[in-house]
Amino acid sequence: MPRRGTPDLGTYAEREQPKEARRLRHTTFREHGYREQSRRPPKRNHRGLNAALVVLGVLGLLFVIFGPVRRSSSTRSSNRGSVPVPSTASVGIAAPSPGTTTTTLAPSLPSNVLPPTTPSWRATTTAVPITPRCGTAQLLPVVVSQQGALGTEYVIISLTNTRSTCQTGGFPGVQVNDATGRNSVNAARLGPSRGVVVLQHGSAAEFTLSGPDFRPPDGSGPPCPTSATALITPPDETVSEVLSLHVPMCAGFNVSALESSS
Repeated sequence: MPRRGTPDLGTYAEREQPKEARRLRHTTFREHGYREQSRRPPKRNHRGLNAALVVLGVLGLLFVIFGPVRRSSSTRSSNRGSVPVPSTASVGIAAPSPGTTTTTLAPSLPSNVLPPTTPSWRATTTAVPITPRCGTAQLLPVVVSQQGALGTEYVIISLTNTRSTCQTGGFPGVQVNDATGRNSVNAARLGPSRGVVVLQHGSAAEFTLSGPDFRPPDGSGPPCPTSATALITPPDETVSEVLSLHVPMCAGFNVSALESSS
């Protein structure tokens, strides 16, 4: 603005004489100490405002992208390990006072949580004693009876247990020998097996040895030789006991399975 009382020379000069008026105006303004004022509006600096808007936009975008993820992950982790905790209202705690006894009650569990239980039974194992097998040394062979009927000689032989309780079963091995030891006949098994026999001390199991008492087919010819001994081998054993036995050795022999003598 020009000083008060100074004529507006610039307006008159521009309207009447454009070029001369501009020169005169600039000269007059310099002489009177005025500066030419620009009629253009001043430029405003919007760089700071634009930068602030960009920063706010980036922050808002990051919040939209990562904000719900953090909340959901924290919610899942809290839900995964969460355990219903009884409120303090369900726990009875009496405030202690002088001269009184403080009673504290255990917190009550939620309805969906069952208290730990102790099984009323316990698994027990009972050791079943295993009865050992009867060995040859503890079984004593004895001829119980011997008789002939209808051309067959029958000999009942028992095995008596002389030691502690044991078990045996099946077919014994029998080899009949003459007095010279040059002739021997092995008895063949006859009949079914009768299972396991448990022998207490002093008890016995028995079997039957049988064979013809004449020479087949009609009994003609010289008399049959007579045996002198028999080797008795208990079932599942390899050692034999010698038994004195006198039976006609006309042909082969058969042996039955062991059974209890009682």
